[in-house]
Amino acid sequence: MAAFVVALQVQGRRCLVVGGGAEATSKALRLVEAGAEVTVVSPEIEPALDSSRARGRLAWVPRAFDASLDLAEPPFVVISTDEAAHEAVRSASKAAGALVCCVDAPALCDFYLTAQGACGPMTLAVASEGRAPMLARLLRDELVRQLDAPMRALGDAMVALRARSAPGSRRAVISKALEGFSVEIRVNLPHARSRDDE
Repeated sequence: MAAFVVALQVQGRRCLVVGGGAEATSKALRLVEAGAEVTVVSPEIEPALDSSRARGRLAWVPRAFDASLDLAEPPFVVISTDEAAHEAVRSASKAAGALVCCVDAPALCDFYLTAQGACGPMTLAVASEGRAPMLARLLRDELVRQLDAPMRALGDAMVALRARSAPGSRRAVISKALEGFSVEIRVNLPHARSRDDE
């Protein structure tokens, strides 16, 4: 994989989502949860987005993407879920200096969204660089299912241990406490896998 995977800090930063369907809803709500100032541009939006708008969690502009209006104040991040608008969104957003993700069009992306899930105090992220998003989501769900309870208990204990350990000895204390840690995961592959001739 060629991508350099990082966690992007969007809290308090303006982010634009183009599109109002299920994909736009998922992406916009993730940005909202991360503390971003989110604007959704789309003639129509899903009920979940409208509910968030009504509660003041995001802004909705009920029309098609218009670079002269939507990028007048350049956003930090732009996510396009509207395939018909990808090229225009990409070109204008890059010119405005924004990071761009065009969903289901990896070649047009500056970054790829990961399948994320919470496991105690940690966030798991599975990345496929936009090439296998459904598999990434399935793997995320299974990892969270198997790991959430034990990682929640262990993570809470490690957070508490870190808080009461002296800075100079913290690494050694935590390393000692984690001795013997391991994870075993069983993978069941589907019986019918895709073939080139199918």
